[in-house]
Amino acid sequence: MMTSIKQIIRKPGKALIFFLLIIIVTVLLSFSTVSMLQTNQRIDTVEGQFSTIATVEQELRPGDAFLHADMLDFEGAEYVNPPETRPYYLARVPGVNNSGLHSHIESASVHIAEFTPVESGGYTEPVKMQIVKSYYDKYDHTKANWIGFGSQEKDLEAGDVAYFLQDYIKTPTSYEKGKTYIANFQYDDSVSQESGIPVYSVSGAPFTTQREGELGQKIESTVMPSQCRRFDEVTEDFWGPGGLGMIWTEWIEQLKLWDRNWLPVIPTNGVQLLPTFHSKNAYMDRGREITAEEFKKGSNVCMISDKIALNGIKVGDTINLPMYMAFYGFQPDRFYTFEFPFAYDFSPLNAEGEAYGPFWQKEYEVVGIYRQLTPGAGELYGEAVIIPSKSVTVSDENNIVYYAPMNSWSTSFQIPNGKISEFNTALHKAVPEASKLKIVYNDNGYEEVMASLYNARLSTALLLGASILAGLVVILLLLYFFVVKEKKRTAIERSLGMTKNQCRASILSGLMALAVPAVLLGGWISWGMMNIEAVPVQEGGHSEDNIETVSFSREYSLWAESESSVTDIGFEEVDIYFQMLSYFLVPLCIVLTVLLLTVFIVNRNLKIEPIILLGGRE
Repeated sequence: MMTSIKQIIRKPGKALIFFLLIIIVTVLLSFSTVSMLQTNQRIDTVEGQFSTIATVEQELRPGDAFLHADMLDFEGAEYVNPPETRPYYLARVPGVNNSGLHSHIESASVHIAEFTPVESGGYTEPVKMQIVKSYYDKYDHTKANWIGFGSQEKDLEAGDVAYFLQDYIKTPTSYEKGKTYIANFQYDDSVSQESGIPVYSVSGAPFTTQREGELGQKIESTVMPSQCRRFDEVTEDFWGPGGLGMIWTEWIEQLKLWDRNWLPVIPTNGVQLLPTFHSKNAYMDRGREITAEEFKKGSNVCMISDKIALNGIKVGDTINLPMYMAFYGFQPDRFYTFEFPFAYDFSPLNAEGEAYGPFWQKEYEVVGIYRQLTPGAGELYGEAVIIPSKSVTVSDENNIVYYAPMNSWSTSFQIPNGKISEFNTALHKAVPEASKLKIVYNDNGYEEVMASLYNARLSTALLLGASILAGLVVILLLLYFFVVKEKKRTAIERSLGMTKNQCRASILSGLMALAVPAVLLGGWISWGMMNIEAVPVQEGGHSEDNIETVSFSREYSLWAESESSVTDIGFEEVDIYFQMLSYFLVPLCIVLTVLLLTVFIVNRNLKIEPIILLGGRE
């Protein structure tokens, strides 16, 4: 071996050049190999972590009929999750305080009483009334509310006097002195005509908002007026069987029940179909998400908000959800509220004047607790409970209290990543009526990120290919100068009595003494480089001219904040074991290549008689 090393040292210039070249080739091969592994892992991770959804909105024009989400299901549509329209189900859960849904409960002013006019009138001017009998009083006793400060509002009693307004009634009617009326009214901060006498405005009376399931048409009641803002005359048979007073009694009972125990429930076929979860503005705080298998089977599992969990509910507990009312196309965070005594956007009475009973009731296991970056925002308004749609196995058609067109909160679907343009073209071709809808695609920047990663993979592949080619060239030149041109040396050694194996060892030992330290040093250098190298990834949006809207936003997302965010997971380093394996395998492959090619060339030389080799030219 020492003889072989001495032979290498006799050519110090060439030995140094090849030593450095082997180091460079090892660094390039290790760097490009690990980079390729990293890029492929990032691509696989992005494929698994990103999702593409589209929200659907129908901008209803006069004469238009309601369109349904299932119209978007056409032949050849490759949906990950097909279009769904999610209702809100309102469940009453005694013992569970939901302050997120009932932010106006304490400030709502609701009084129900019988009264008689002191004098006739009331079209436009306040009319002085005397309370005959009070049935219900609900108001903010602190008086620190939006209705007014320092008010004279109190529990009403027989004999109290107040002025009544009809400002909220579309078609005001007059009061007749001597008659008795009943109304639902609220305290008004208007200046009273007489000092010390409060002012009230007539508001909601018993009414119904019951809707027909398929077309969403309102079901007219035959037992009570359709107008919500009104007062009713108390006649002799008013409180008798079949009288309107029975409906007023039910109305009052529902007002008493309307406390902080109501929870909105969202049935869905996938968590990623919910825009707030898709945008990462909601995330799991404890437990886990409902799985795809649980959605498919309709398992009795649910996810609740961290605010609802403050009631002492933990992951693994069960919660009984009796669902009373269904809301389709409801957008509570914009102009509407679930607090019917506050805004009267819906009624808890059906067309028969009866309170809705639960159409579905089941025990659900809490598998996860979610948190929102902006509490109460989006479709999760009111600390909504999330359940699998298929877990509700009965129809809600007799309990629909609100029906509106599809909107971006209630209707969505999921398609494969990277298929926005292709899918949108196929959709409009197969479903012409889709042009009447506003479809907004959101891939959270998937196509921009993937374009960057594919470019990175192409660059890495080119670098890897160039590194392999450079490595082969360096190895071939190394063998040419230190093996091929050493064939006379092999002949001399054989003439001196060395065996073929000794001749092989003589050549190989010198080359290994040169190559092994070089590849080890190259592997160490590349490992150091990869540990300080940072690969920046641009953020960006995606849009197509022929698509209604394609967008994504990270402004309020968790991607820059959460350790489990998509961006962080997608671009983390390759597993350390794969890195170390690469730094070991690349030098090993170089050494094995040198070894095998050297043995091949030396074996060819050994087949030639020494006298022929000694007699030939260089």
